[in-house]
Amino acid sequence: MAKKKQVDSRPAYRAAHKQCRMSVYKVRPVIDLIRGMDAGQAREVLKFTKKRAALYIDRALLSAMANAQQAGADVQDLVVAEATADGGPQFKRWKAGPHGRARPILKRRSHIEIVLKPRQ
Repeated sequence: MAKKKQVDSRPAYRAAHKQCRMSVYKVRPVIDLIRGMDAGQAREVLKFTKKRAALYIDRALLSAMANAQQAGADVQDLVVAEATADGGPQFKRWKAGPHGRARPILKRRSHIEIVLKPRQ
């Protein structure tokens, strides 16, 4: 007999930054830093992180906090429940290779999504 999943009844406030012009491989380590933190503490961590991805993640986090504030939630009580970075579409370009061949250049993009929930 399968176990029933426990449904989380807390409201979720989300924001996404789609088509971020950065590879998902560069974004994921910074996302891992803030997952599970308080929203204010996560902003402080991102402020002092020396990665370009921190700027894009901070924008998405700030947008999620604004969405929660507009819905009437207490911003000091929010926790980063989920933070994901998924691959987006790629620009495909070609570059000259040896012996007259062509080499592909993939300009990767990513989708950043932040979900905030109130602390239990």
